Amino acid sequence: MKANYLSILLFLSVLWSFAQTTTIEGVVTDANTQEPLPFVNFLVEQEIGGMTDIEGKYQITIPSNVTSDSITFSSFGYYSQVKKFVKGNTQVIDVVLENQDVILDEVVIEMPENPSYIVIRNAVANKKKNDIRSLEAYQYESYNRIELSMNNLSEQFKGKKALKKLNNEVEALQKRLTDSTDASLPVFISETISDFYFRTSPESKKEIIKATKITGVGVEDGSVTSQFLGPSFQQFNFYQNSISILNKEFISPLTIAWKLNYRYIIDDTVMIGDRECYEIEIIPRREQDLAFRGNIWITTDSLSTLKKVDLRIHKDANINFIDEIHIIQEWEQTEVGPWYVSKTDITVDIEEISKSWAGMIVNSTSSYKDMVVNKEKPTKFYEYQTEVLEDAQNQGDEYWLQNRHDSLSVEEQESMALVDSLKNLPTVRSYVDIAYFLADGYRTVGKSKKIAFGPYLQVYAYNNLEKHRFRLGFRTNEYTSQVFYTRGYLAYGTGDKQWKYNLQGRCILDKRPWTEIGFKTRKDIDILGLEGIQGGALFTTFLRWGNVVGGYMNTSNSLYIKRQVTRHLQNKITLHNRFFNPLFDFAYYDKQGERKETITSSEIVLEAHYGKNEVFLQNGAIRKSLGGQKGPAVDISYTLGISDVLGGDYTYHKVGLSLNQKIGLGSLGRMQYWLRGGKAFTTLPYPLLTVHLGNETFFYTNTAFSLMNYFEFVSDQYASFVYEHHFDGFFFNRIPLLQKLKWRTVTNVNVIYGDINQENIALIPNDVTNFTTFEGTPYVEVGYGIENIFRILRIQAFHRLTHLNREGVNSFGIKATVQVSL
Repeated sequence: MKANYLSILLFLSVLWSFAQTTTIEGVVTDANTQEPLPFVNFLVEQEIGGMTDIEGKYQITIPSNVTSDSITFSSFGYYSQVKKFVKGNTQVIDVVLENQDVILDEVVIEMPENPSYIVIRNAVANKKKNDIRSLEAYQYESYNRIELSMNNLSEQFKGKKALKKLNNEVEALQKRLTDSTDASLPVFISETISDFYFRTSPESKKEIIKATKITGVGVEDGSVTSQFLGPSFQQFNFYQNSISILNKEFISPLTIAWKLNYRYIIDDTVMIGDRECYEIEIIPRREQDLAFRGNIWITTDSLSTLKKVDLRIHKDANINFIDEIHIIQEWEQTEVGPWYVSKTDITVDIEEISKSWAGMIVNSTSSYKDMVVNKEKPTKFYEYQTEVLEDAQNQGDEYWLQNRHDSLSVEEQESMALVDSLKNLPTVRSYVDIAYFLADGYRTVGKSKKIAFGPYLQVYAYNNLEKHRFRLGFRTNEYTSQVFYTRGYLAYGTGDKQWKYNLQGRCILDKRPWTEIGFKTRKDIDILGLEGIQGGALFTTFLRWGNVVGGYMNTSNSLYIKRQVTRHLQNKITLHNRFFNPLFDFAYYDKQGERKETITSSEIVLEAHYGKNEVFLQNGAIRKSLGGQKGPAVDISYTLGISDVLGGDYTYHKVGLSLNQKIGLGSLGRMQYWLRGGKAFTTLPYPLLTVHLGNETFFYTNTAFSLMNYFEFVSDQYASFVYEHHFDGFFFNRIPLLQKLKWRTVTNVNVIYGDINQENIALIPNDVTNFTTFEGTPYVEVGYGIENIFRILRIQAFHRLTHLNREGVNSFGIKATVQVSL
């Protein structure tokens, strides 16, 4: 009985203590404007208090042991006000503060820090804890849907003949276009379901595409397109300092330099799911910066975790052809702490080409589920970064109904049927073929599309050696074969009256690992030092125009085998034979001391290429690198020349090394460098040494030295450094008026130094055209310029800083090129 009394007394005492608790809430406003007043201090007994939020609201709970019955409200520039309250009750007390005219002599007022800065600073400090990359490994299933539509359809566009030929489904669409000014016409739709795997150390990724359904105007091979559409190409990690979008580096709201790039305002405190979050508005400090505008939601707990973002990139930012990019992304917490992206919605609004055409809009929705953490796969599992299952394109409607993360709306289903009808219209097919021809330079012929002719830029040229040069080229594609690829051309010069030809091909022996064999046979005029250069379409085309210096007839044959040895490493072995027949004043002394003009070389070339996590795109028998490697790409080569084999004149040894890397620098743009070096260990005539690449054309290429003449320098050992920095809009974005032009700054530094021994020099008679040497001084040139002029033009000025006292050299020059970039 006594125990019962004690329990009752204890219960009553608890009730009494709760009954004595005082809760007060309300809003503080300005007496003149009636606007809410944020950051007003309120205080009870010098110990309990706080500040009003951004909307002027406050709430305070006062324990029973507090003796005071009043609360004081104060803010600079206002008269303080004291309000009485009733103890033990829950009550609402609104407060109106009167303005106070404050006259100060000379004082320094330190305003309290912006509250949003405290939240952002804490979020940046906890990035590693919240970022899913802090896990040892994770995996999930991804669903991605992309729709590309034409929008802002003008009346001129609606009346084009192509639309009048559509079937009944499109006629229904035309009616909708008449009734709605913001309707759109879908031209591409894709769906992809894949499993994505990530390992932290060493960093490895793998995507297995389980199902893909792709239909669209101009889409020829769904297996190729699907390699772009999974999570590997749709993920944005806002915990990184910069985010790569459309090959541009955008500044993250949680960058380490957040205060220099953004302004932040806490708008509200809201619940998202079961998490209380600060809603924070972010505003770029400069409109033209590659930065975001919008809202982010960060949890109010001690870890300040990203819960959601709703961000836009406006057309005022220094990007081309884009009206707006809109990104909505949401996060969920894993069972072990870090957070993962659960859903991403991206909208890219592409501007209209002209008033008589239409704009484009891309909508992408991705969702992720079945998250598994810290279950690492063996290293061999990550050997191939992207894998498309054999039946991925053959999944039926039942599979999609069961495995889509969300069901399709009626409008989405109608859009898919509409695209199927639209892409088969003859007029639409013609537009697509013309677009491919202009972009690629080749035009397919016949209904089977198994062969294409081109490129159109090289059909005709005129130069001093050939006079009028005519050329017809061709190539096969994935329709011809999935394992064989062939390309070549036939050319004729009216001046030298000689036929030239090139035929090369490859056969894919295995795609896992990638293994190919190939051949090449060629007879054509080349320029010494520019053989096989990859310098852009305009530069390589104009090498055939005008006065060709250092030209020679190159008759060569080669066989090779190439294999992807590991995920990061590929090797290549080439057997090569070349007959060099100069078309300029050249001679040398052979091993017997006899004067000769032609050279035959037979070589075995061993090459190794290393690119960590390099991404490749596979399309039938064609495989292209998309870059993306971590760290520099490294190329190593060894060449063994063999005499008396297929007419070879010399036995020799040569080695080469090349490093190339692109680095994103956030708001400072991006840089790329090339380090190259090589050495020949044998006495050889200079066409078998390294003839450094000059550029006497008006067109810029980063593979040649811009103010160096053709075969001006020759080395048997050399080292070079080429640096290119694209600042994007870092400078012009800060200059009024010019910032609207969206010009971008680019700079270059090119340095090369080499040497050649006297034995090699002695092989060349004194009475023939000779080369020059570096003579102990490196060749140095610097460049600066503007790109994105009219959105397609790049113009650069170059200064040659060394070797100026030579005949025929220029210390200053202007180079230009056409480049289309976002």
